[in-house]
Amino acid sequence: MSDDGYAGSRKVLERGGSLTVGIPKAIVDRYGIEKGDDVFWSDQKDADRPTFIPPGQGGPEVA
Repeated sequence: MSDDGYAGSRKVLERGGSLTVGIPKAIVDRYGIEKGDDVFWSDQKDADRPTFIPPGQGGPEVA
């Protein structure tokens, strides 16, 4: 990891019939993520990639 941020990949695992992805420790530490926190993913129709929204930084817009 550089001082500017994090880039890496994680394997998608299947646990109990659900797909899971681990959050890298560098991201956990940077955003203070704790067990039980809600993290949000936004995937807009015209976007080329999803967006990660850490706890306490807003949630999904529900129409």
